[in-house]
Amino acid sequence: MNKLNFILPLAISLMLSPACEAQSNGGVRNVTFKINTETGKRPISPYIYGVNDFRFPMDAIADINIPNRRLGGGNFSTYNWENNFVTLSPPSTQGHGFQNSDRFVHELPPAEQQKPAVIVDNFLNQNLQHNMASLVTIPMMSYLPKDDEGVVNGNEAPPSRRFALIKPFKNGPLSLTPDKNDNYVYTDEFVHYLVTKYGGADSKRGIRFYDLDNEPEYWQYGHKLLHPERPTGPELIEKSIETAEAIKSQDRHALIFALSYGGLRAHWNFQNDPGYNRVKNQYPTYTAWFLKSLKDASNKAGYDLIDVVDLHYYSKAEGISSSGNVETVDKGSNDRGVAVARMNAPLALWDSTAVEKSVYENENNGRPLNVIQGLQNTVDRYYPGLKIAISEYNFGGWNDISGAIAEADFLGIAAKYRVFWASLWNTCPGGKDALPAYQLAGIKMFRNYDGKLSTFGDTYVNSRNEINNKLDHSSSIYASYTEKNKLHLIVINKEEAPIEGKFNIKSTVNYKRARVWILTNKSVQIETAAPVDKVENNSFSYSIPPFSIIHIVLEGQ
Repeated sequence: MNKLNFILPLAISLMLSPACEAQSNGGVRNVTFKINTETGKRPISPYIYGVNDFRFPMDAIADINIPNRRLGGGNFSTYNWENNFVTLSPPSTQGHGFQNSDRFVHELPPAEQQKPAVIVDNFLNQNLQHNMASLVTIPMMSYLPKDDEGVVNGNEAPPSRRFALIKPFKNGPLSLTPDKNDNYVYTDEFVHYLVTKYGGADSKRGIRFYDLDNEPEYWQYGHKLLHPERPTGPELIEKSIETAEAIKSQDRHALIFALSYGGLRAHWNFQNDPGYNRVKNQYPTYTAWFLKSLKDASNKAGYDLIDVVDLHYYSKAEGISSSGNVETVDKGSNDRGVAVARMNAPLALWDSTAVEKSVYENENNGRPLNVIQGLQNTVDRYYPGLKIAISEYNFGGWNDISGAIAEADFLGIAAKYRVFWASLWNTCPGGKDALPAYQLAGIKMFRNYDGKLSTFGDTYVNSRNEINNKLDHSSSIYASYTEKNKLHLIVINKEEAPIEGKFNIKSTVNYKRARVWILTNKSVQIETAAPVDKVENNSFSYSIPPFSIIHIVLEGQ
């Protein structure tokens, strides 16, 4: 097993294999990049380059060319579409306890605030204006606020006059002007409103994607007032079935995202759920049990209740800061040891030999995480045909080249391993207007590398990076095309030493030349790099600077 320990001494940037060291020449590494346009061909989902809701203002991301956004997060577990109120939890209330709030609408004109689902409407209309796909969260946890009167006292906890109970079905006429005083919020009525206004998922303006709530394993922590008891595994199964049935009763073409875990612990055992523990001899993970239950319910219903398995992934890989502290990469500094751990953290998503130093390693008994393939294996066995989403993720390094490298590596992995949807969550400190410039630049390398909205291709093809015929973990390559005579290569150098790259391409196309764009630690702006003026026999050489990402576009005939 190739042990990639992500806590490294400051004097060492990466634990290199002997083969890698042997090929280093005066600090330069010689890496062979092999591309075969005839093998491994698979479509790349257009939805892997997304972001989350209003944390990325439209004017700030216009030139990134983002194709999809998600409306979700903890607040949307408590969003009442009838009145646009949410229940805020500490610490967002600055020590004032739980509060019913108009947080999302208080800056709107009073007449707008009163419109049902105005927050969702504004989100959808923005997305439609910018030709973005939408993923909308549907709450199913428990109660939703009926007022915006602030602090909720102990004797006002639900059930009380201040809260309405979520019910999947109204079992009566559905209205576009819901009754705000009937003590219930109906899921099917919410979806009916959206379908009536925008059309079904199979229409040009319709919402295609719905998410079943958010991070259910944390309900009793983040939303203790509304769900004081620990959620159980059977409870999540039951609520997911009922909510999915309600959504699809109004739009059979909708694609439903299920689980939306906050992390791997929920995937493994739903936080050591007693219900799962009783059946764990039959099912290797809680997800396996959940999917088998949903598959059985779908067979009974006669249609798929869910379509996508959703996971949130905030890397917990650890590095050592310059002060000697152990820090996780998602929230840590950009000190050398942390940055190196960050750049290697995406390996845990796919590499069956890489073991990262993290809390997840400890809880997984020192085994490789192999997140995406492990989840895919579960899907293939218990509910074949489902897609995989990572609707929240972050590797940190918001304004550092290490963040851009981790971001670009993640997107290449998502393309290669058939992830259906991915959307970056903005964790950048500094308030609502703070943006993770380098992370966005990592996305831009795929979505608008030349400033003319040119993109990475839509068909993935095989590629590999090697030193002495062994996989090189300190670099990455991802290859694609849309038209076969234009081959895209994203190449990443995670090391402080430059790479002398030898590129060998097997293809029916004879490539003649290439243009190159580059992102380095010198600037967050993508720049035009030296072109490849001559490609001979589909081979060429190119130097790749330290800590950089390059996008090569080969042209042929």
